[in-house]
Amino acid sequence: MGIFAPANIPDDVFKVLDAALQKAATSPTAIETLKKMGSVPGYLNASDFDKSIKSEVERFKTVIKPEDVK
Repeated sequence: MGIFAPANIPDDVFKVLDAALQKAATSPTAIETLKKMGSVPGYLNASDFDKSIKSEVERFKTVIKPEDVK
């Protein structure tokens, strides 16, 4: 689980958002709700979330580019 924010977000604001997201994403209620929805719950810190998104973009390029999906 992750969220997107502006690249120039102040560090103090980022830390508050990150702590809140981590708390929410790891709460038993959120985990149970996400599982019921068919999602795989989990928390990724900013660095790992960035790596995950970049990996997904690369993975889907092979589908999007050949089919000219826009």
